[in-house]
Amino acid sequence: MKKIIMTLAFLSGCLVLDNPSHLTGPDIQEVTTTTPYMASPQAQCYRDPHYQDYIWEFDVWAENTSQVWVDVYDDWGFVESFPLFRERGQHWSSWWLEYETNLWCGDYYSFDFIAVDRWGNSEIVTRQF
Repeated sequence: MKKIIMTLAFLSGCLVLDNPSHLTGPDIQEVTTTTPYMASPQAQCYRDPHYQDYIWEFDVWAENTSQVWVDVYDDWGFVESFPLFRERGQHWSSWWLEYETNLWCGDYYSFDFIAVDRWGNSEIVTRQF
């Protein structure tokens, strides 16, 4: 009789457990639905005398985030993408020598700051420079 009930339970899509305390997996209370949030995204370009080149610097404060990057566009379309790295807690940044990029200090660009959490939720903030 027990085999028939178990077979019917599996066929119907139901699963009956005698002792659910033996289940393993994340605690439901640990799962969060909070999406990424960004504040103060900045893109700047400045001359660095040490490197004898311009520096492109990107930084943002981001919460609930596992990845951040910046996609750069000009009037003709996509130019380049730059990863940002977590520094102090919620601060993400990176900087690049201009000769390593496809950017020119003084040109007009649109910067999409993209933050993604570990569940694939994202936020995009656009800045013009």
